[in-house]
Amino acid sequence: MSTQITALEKVVSLYRLIGCPRVENGTFTAEIEVTPELKCAMSNCDELSISYGEFDELLKNNSVDISSPSEISEGDTIKLKWKIATNGSVLFFNSYADLLENHKSVFRGENLDQFYIAQDNVLSTEDGENSRLATLTSVVNLISLLSKIAHYHDEKTKEDVFRLVFILTEKDTHKPYVLKTLFQEIDLSIGAIDLSTLNELVEAQDENYAHSSEKLGIFRFALANVISQCPPSDNEFSYLLKHWSELLTEYKASFDIYISGFSFNKVRTELAKAEIELASSLSKVMNDITGKLFGIPISLVALISMLKLESILENLVLVFGTLLFSLIVSGLVKNQLLLRKSINIGADLTFSTYKVEKASYPSDLKSCLKNSEKTFKAQSRFLLLGLWSARVIAWLITFIAVYIFIEKFGKNSKAWMELTSWVESIGLIIGAYF
Repeated sequence: MSTQITALEKVVSLYRLIGCPRVENGTFTAEIEVTPELKCAMSNCDELSISYGEFDELLKNNSVDISSPSEISEGDTIKLKWKIATNGSVLFFNSYADLLENHKSVFRGENLDQFYIAQDNVLSTEDGENSRLATLTSVVNLISLLSKIAHYHDEKTKEDVFRLVFILTEKDTHKPYVLKTLFQEIDLSIGAIDLSTLNELVEAQDENYAHSSEKLGIFRFALANVISQCPPSDNEFSYLLKHWSELLTEYKASFDIYISGFSFNKVRTELAKAEIELASSLSKVMNDITGKLFGIPISLVALISMLKLESILENLVLVFGTLLFSLIVSGLVKNQLLLRKSINIGADLTFSTYKVEKASYPSDLKSCLKNSEKTFKAQSRFLLLGLWSARVIAWLITFIAVYIFIEKFGKNSKAWMELTSWVESIGLIIGAYF
């Protein structure tokens, strides 16, 4: 603000120098000895346009009627009467009730630039704390903010106040509550209103932040709920001001419940998605090897063929064929077992992440987490059983083939001696492989 003294400040300076007398009928009067400061203040006021106020009476030494402060001297006794402007040029009020009566724009959330309250000796632009001034400022700002989040404004009646409509929805019914933003001087004794939450809501609405519409919906519901509890004989806006802290408490509690539900739903969704992905991974492990296991029935047919073949060479080829099949299947199973182990490690990390916050979860989400982990472990164990079964069966076919070969061609034959050396070599290869 400019350092130049405003018209209001000049009038206030004069008023304070003469002792802040009572204001009656738009004038204040004093009889006082002239000081240099008083003469200067009177001269400043005399220079003002009549639209800012004027001296209605100047009497020097109780006898001489004068027309200008220039005619007085230091030490004179002066009786003065100043008539306050009523056209709004200078916002000089006797009380807050006077302000509310003459400047109803505050009921529509419009702040006054600069005003003075004689009753409290408060100039709005001066530094310093004043409870009622702070309350008035916060209430006017509250009206402005509420007008931005109301469902709509009822403009059917032309009034100096807002008629803000908030709708309370219950059991598929919609009940509108009209908030008439009218308040009185007595309401300014409650203290300044905490507008931080409402400011955040309006900012979130303007910037379209995450959950802004949900926050507004919850706040409107809380506000409509408070209004609905106002006794019929009370002013609804005054009732709201008195119960503002309760409204904020209700809003924050309701929003915490909403966020908790939102978080739990998010965790539940993520957990279900993780469960599906883990189950798919385990299924893929078995599917990748299923085609190779179709060779087991073929190997069984080869065993039956060995019983019918008489040639040692043909039988030997079948034995080596089953051995090769067992090696391939065993190698594939080993690779899938390693893959299963990796999936289990990933699953443990996934479930441990959710277990960190398990204590804060509701019972149904805890049960969901427990069942998901139990189901995964059961699937993993079943996969392990299937893989090892395939590995055992594959090697069992080879052992049966060797047994049939031994029974057919005898342990003491020359062919057996040659075969023994071959088996020893193959055993070394298998040992090195595994």
